[in-house]
Amino acid sequence: TAVVPNAYVCFENFKSQFSLQNKKELHQKLTEVFSFRNDLSQRRATAEELFRLFLIKHPFDVPDEVVHNEQEQLLQIIRSTPDYQVYKSQPKFKEYIRRLAEKQIKEALIADLVAYQETINADQNDVIAYLNLTKRPRTKEFIYFVPPQTKVQGQELPISSSVMELACRREKTLNHIIHQLARR
Repeated sequence: TAVVPNAYVCFENFKSQFSLQNKKELHQKLTEVFSFRNDLSQRRATAEELFRLFLIKHPFDVPDEVVHNEQEQLLQIIRSTPDYQVYKSQPKFKEYIRRLAEKQIKEALIADLVAYQETINADQNDVIAYLNLTKRPRTKEFIYFVPPQTKVQGQELPISSSVMELACRREKTLNHIIHQLARR
């Protein structure tokens, strides 16, 4: 079995995950996460702009039931935060949650479609690299999509390998898209 190092970030996994060839590219990739503007990392801003442009060019609708299920999951996560009452008191709180749920679903669908069309798959090394990013607050900024939940009602639960591979494939697809656009 493979071990995800806890004491340090494995830069070899990191370089592999982001298709980096040398130290200069590694430095530039790390800069994406450590460069903030308006409390938003350059990495997240790049990903959000990419999906925004894609949705402008190729709009589509998502069934209400799917959006409702995603809303419930988001509310469950938000309820566990100390700021829940502050958020809830906002006049358009439910509308914001609905829009966020719809946005997250559409972005995941786009990533899944591109992964299918480009035959992008995730393997055990990708899972290890993904888990390596979840270890520290700053490296978590490299993860765009909401990671799979590991706790249910305060209890840690194992995550199925297929769920982890799906999360990794989405991140790998996003990295692939950004890498392809950066080359042009």
